[in-house]
Amino acid sequence: MKVKMIAAVLFILLTISCKKQDIPLTIVNETITMGSGYANDVFYSLSTGFVATVPRTNWDIAFQTGSRSSTIIINGGAAMKLYTFPNGDISSWNSVNTTGIGTWKALNNSDTTWSLGAVERNALGHTDYGWGIYNSVTHDVVGDSLFVIQLQDQSYRKLWIKKKASVDNKYIFQFANIDGSGSILDTVDCKPYTGKNFIYYSFATKDVVNREPDKDAWDFVVTKYIEMIPGVTGGKVPYPVIGFLTNTGIKSAQLANVTVTSNDFSSTKFVTSISEIGSDWKTFNMSTNQWSLTSSRVYFIKNKGLSVFKIVFTGYEGSTTGILKFDKTKLN
Repeated sequence: MKVKMIAAVLFILLTISCKKQDIPLTIVNETITMGSGYANDVFYSLSTGFVATVPRTNWDIAFQTGSRSSTIIINGGAAMKLYTFPNGDISSWNSVNTTGIGTWKALNNSDTTWSLGAVERNALGHTDYGWGIYNSVTHDVVGDSLFVIQLQDQSYRKLWIKKKASVDNKYIFQFANIDGSGSILDTVDCKPYTGKNFIYYSFATKDVVNREPDKDAWDFVVTKYIEMIPGVTGGKVPYPVIGFLTNTGIKSAQLANVTVTSNDFSSTKFVTSISEIGSDWKTFNMSTNQWSLTSSRVYFIKNKGLSVFKIVFTGYEGSTTGILKFDKTKLN
């Protein structure tokens, strides 16, 4: 009797397993619209779909909200540039100028992690965070550098990140026209926004911009950003691109020269680089003046719940409409 019962149970389990394997995977056709001139950023969740569409140029700098973070990014995708003022420390605030700025090195956000912004590109490691020095007594980061920032309208401001008050989780900073006029001393309190990766700030409105969804609500954002691409004479150079940047905690992988109908990710190496999907799934043909998709390439994305999705790009219309298309398949 026991043998028959065990055999029956095994038969049922095998039947269920076979049925599961026979269930066809569902391919979801998605269309993302950034708008003419790529006017918007689009936040997307692999599980739930579209999360938010927000104006891309409504911010200038942003502060990572964690109390132990010192990361400050700029809106590089909106043609902003940041430079360290090379001719003096914070005592030179009144004499900041742009003489020779054409020879200064522009600072860009990292294209591999959200935790390295343009403002901290000169960091030397703990306790030097690029824009300030960590105080081991107060745990504050105190600004020791001045910056010149070129805004979206190509005008210049001088910028001084004065302090990150770690206990209060607040940033205190000052900016002004190069001649000192229009000086603003402001504070951004990160505490109300710790459910998000960043809280944003606009120099035009002199106020915070609450534009980003909660950090657990999205997997990637389609945006314009600065990516390091191969240079003509070797090495890599910064260049503005349209692409996918994955959220913190998301892993992804790129497989080239494969059959796009394949769903096998068993030997795939997932990485945490936020630009693993990036922008090179498309190319621009100068002779035909048309965009084309990179063939035989698929992407796998593992979300925070460890579900794996396959992405295959199927269309890209460029700046006229800002429309791009992809097929999404949930694999587990």
